Amino acid sequence: MEILKNVITTWPCVILIFLIFFTILFRKQISDFLARLVNAKIGNLNLAAMKPTEQPKKATKDKFKIKAIKYIKSHPEETIKEFFNLLDKYKFEKIFNIIYGSQISLLEHLSLKGETGDTYINLYTFYD
Repeated sequence: MEILKNVITTWPCVILIFLIFFTILFRKQISDFLARLVNAKIGNLNLAAMKPTEQPKKATKDKFKIKAIKYIKSHPEETIKEFFNLLDKYKFEKIFNIIYGSQISLLEHLSLKGETGDTYINLYTFYD
């Protein structure tokens, strides 16, 4: 009899825990569904949502493109300067990553060798 009383008093907590668990587990899918929701009727639970392919794309990218095109047309010299500045930074970052990446593998190799280090012949591959 006590077990029955415990089950009767604890089942709302168990359902609440499962509800929280599944909400956390499927939060991305639930938010995607709610974004596509077109019609909802609580009585007899009629829900209608668009298919993911029919979902309208966000207009923020288009607004940004329009603003960028207007800026480029009204400030062509500044745009060219910024483009070359960005290109230089891109090239520098690419070279920096290559150099830094090779140093990481060299340091890992030397840490495995310990205090004795390694010969120059074996370290030549990192120089390449």
